Parts: sequence; C-alpha cells; structure tokens
Amino acid sequence: MYSLVALRDQATQRVHWVVIGLAALWMFETITSDVMAQFGAPAGTPDLLTLLLGLLWITMALSGVYWIHRATTDLLPPLENRSFIAMLSRNWAAITGLSFLITWIVFTGGALLSGDVDVVAANIFVTMLVFLGLWVSYRVLVHYLRAQDMNEAVKLAISNAVRALLFAAGLIIILSTWGLDPATLAASGTTGRTLQTIINVLLTAIIGWAIWDFLRTIIDVRVAAEKPEEDEEESGDAEGGLGASRTATLLPLLRSTALVVIGVTCLFAALSSLGVNVGPLVAGAGVIGLAIGFGAQTLVKDVVSGVFFLIDDAFRRGEYIDLGTVKGTVERISVRSLQLRHHLGAVHTIPFGDIAALTNYSRDWVIMKLPLRLTFDTDPQQVKKIIKRIGAEFMEDELVGDGLLEPPKSQGVIQMEDSAMILRVKFKAIPGRQFVIRRELLHRIRAAFEEAGIRFANREVTVRVNETATPAERQDAINAAASETASAEQPAT
Repeated sequence: MYSLVALRDQATQRVHWVVIGLAALWMFETITSDVMAQFGAPAGTPDLLTLLLGLLWITMALSGVYWIHRATTDLLPPLENRSFIAMLSRNWAAITGLSFLITWIVFTGGALLSGDVDVVAANIFVTMLVFLGLWVSYRVLVHYLRAQDMNEAVKLAISNAVRALLFAAGLIIILSTWGLDPATLAASGTTGRTLQTIINVLLTAIIGWAIWDFLRTIIDVRVAAEKPEEDEEESGDAEGGLGASRTATLLPLLRSTALVVIGVTCLFAALSSLGVNVGPLVAGAGVIGLAIGFGAQTLVKDVVSGVFFLIDDAFRRGEYIDLGTVKGTVERISVRSLQLRHHLGAVHTIPFGDIAALTNYSRDWVIMKLPLRLTFDTDPQQVKKIIKRIGAEFMEDELVGDGLLEPPKSQGVIQMEDSAMILRVKFKAIPGRQFVIRRELLHRIRAAFEEAGIRFANREVTVRVNETATPAERQDAINAAASETASAEQPAT
C-alpha cells in the first residue's frame, strides 16, 4: 500500500475511516439542519442537533489525531534537533488538535450564538482545503523525485522552487477567499493599500528567489559535470590540458546574466508595487547607458570583443593560450576581460579589446617533437626499429595509451653537430597528456638504448684561442663560451 507518510497499514486504515466519518458527519448535520428548517421543526431542535453532532465531530477528530500521533512517534525528529521545523514536527498533534477545537467553536458555537456563520465556515473550509491540497501536492512531488535517478542538488532545487511557487499560489487563493484580493485592498483605504504593497513585494521576492535558485543549481550541476578530471601527474606541467567544454565556459556567464536580469526585474516589480513609476527609470537607465557608452568607448570595445571571441569559440576555461605578451591557462572569463594563470603562479588580467592575436595550445591535439643527441656510430635504422616497438607498446599501455592519437615515430637524422648526431622522435597526443607521455617515453628510450648499446652524446664546446694568448685570456675565452652555451640551452619561462 502506498502512502504519503510511512504509516503501517492498520494505522492508515484508521485514519482513512476517521476522515470519512468526519466528512459524513459534517454532511449529515448540514443536510439535516436544512431539512428541519424547510419542514418547520420546533424551535431549538436544529441547534440541539448541531450541538450533539458537533460534540461527536470534535471527539472523533481528536481521537484521530491521537491515533496518528501514536502511529508516527518513531518518525518524529529527535529532541537534540532544536530547529523551528523540528519543534513544529514534534508538537504537530497539539497544534492540529487546537485547530480542530477552534474550528468546532466557530462552526458549532457560532451557529448556536448567531445562527449565521456560513461565510466564515466556508472560508475556513476553503483555507484548510488549500493547505491540504498544497501539502499533498508537495509530498507527491517529493516522493516522485526520490524515485528518480537524478542529481540530489537538482532534486532539492526543484522541490524548493515548487514549494515557493505553491506557497505563493496558496497565499493568493487564501487572501482572495478572505476578501483580501488586490481590487478589494486597493479600495479599502491606506491600510489596505499598504497591505497590498507588502503582499506584492513578498510574492515578487518569493517568485524571483525560486527562479534564481533553480537556474543557479541547474547551471552549477552542469558546470560540475562538464569539468574535466584533473590528473595529479599533469597538474605541475608547464601548459594546461584540453580545458573545459564550451558549455562549461559559457554557463558561468549565463549564470551572472540571469542573476542581473532576475534581480533588476524583481526590483522594478517591487518599485512598481510601492507606487513608483518605473517608466522614467527605464528611460533614464537607457540615457545613462548611452552616455556611458559614449564616455567609455574602451569598455564597450572590451565587451563587444569578448562577445565575438566567445562566439568564435577562440578559447575556453582551462585552456592554455598565448596572447603574445602573456600566456597561461584561462582561469576566469568575465564580461570585459579574462584572467590567465601563468604556470609559475602569476595571474594576468587582459581586457578583450587588447587582444590582437591569440594562440590556443589546448585545442583538439598537439604534436611533441623530442630531439635525441646520439653518438656518430649510432645506426639510425636500429633507432627507428626501437622507437617503433616502443610506440606499439605505448598504444597498448593503460597509462598513456588513451592519451595518444598517433604512436611515437622516428623522423631520422635532422641535424649533425660537432659532437653529436641529432635524431628526432615525434608523437601526437591529446592536449595536456603529452607531458606524461613524454616523461614515460624518455624513460623507456633510455632503457632500450642502454640495452641495445646505443650511447647518448655528451655536449662538447670547441674554443679556439690565439696561440700567443696568456693563460688568463684562455680561461676567460673558455668561460665565455661555456656561459653562452648554457644561456642558449636554458628553457624560456
């Protein structure tokens, strides 16, 4: 048996029959009183019937509350939880019993004293019906969401948004039931208009918050899902990896835009409810925006350039780019600028309007070329076979195989120097994975060359000096040549 509350079948059946009994008793009293009035019953007879049936109704209602309370004792929150919701949950039976007593006093006592409580009774009935309907709708939604294979944050966002919208709808219906609709409040003087303003501002804030919370959660979940997994072995390398997807790059900007749009819309709606004419404000904002546009052309240039860069998909968050003057990983994209994190830790902020040319090192694939300095007696064909064998092993390797697009290949001899023969090995990989592949490839090449007897050449610098030079001049020439060679081989930062 399915139920909104985790009750045993026996307790559920008791509640079911109590509700049916209360409804049947109410209808019997209403119909019997009308029949007695139509057929001219003796004076006081309908009132006596109302009193007796009212006593029976309140007794059944309180008994039903007691049975439900006993059946749900183990479902109540612990005493250690001192929140307001927990306090209401622990004392729900007393609150419900008190509401039943108030209802009985209004229906039965009011009917006996004044004989005219139809309007009040109908309003109370509609109010209780609205509360019950909204609560049941919300609980049905909660149970439905629990059964769905969905992100927990998304479930919470949907339930919060629906709860806020149901609260707003219920508030509107209940106020209209009690004669507090906008038309009535507007015609009831200063107090009524003030109350109408408060209600409108409250509803605007609730609806705006519900929409924003839902959009923010959906965007955050999608951004988290699009975020690539970070490899600890790759995090310390000089250049960034493949980067985030285009969706993950644009969604944070969409989130900021949505916040501004929703906030401004709710602000204008609230000001309109307070009696402020928002027409001149909108026109003034347009004039001010136009003035700012003429006075801040650089800002406009930055914003427009950023829009076209994003439309062209020139870069994404997490990609490694070079702007000529600075380079780094795209860390943050705003409306007018982007922030690059250099591999040494520095953060560069560059307005979009200052970007003349852009080189993206993280798009689609990269080719890495490795020069190998070998002695002159090395057989290039033997090196080619060794590299081919290592490349085949790499494609089957679980650590590096999924990052390779083309296996390592030998390109043969590319240069002859005084002290070495330069051979080059290249491979094609997914951006960001080339560093792990390069490291592992060099390890295996060294081991394979050592096994095959292939030796790496030491770098030698030949310095020619005049035979008549003094020993100090000879030493200075040697030091200068060594320093120049070391500077040429030092990697750029």
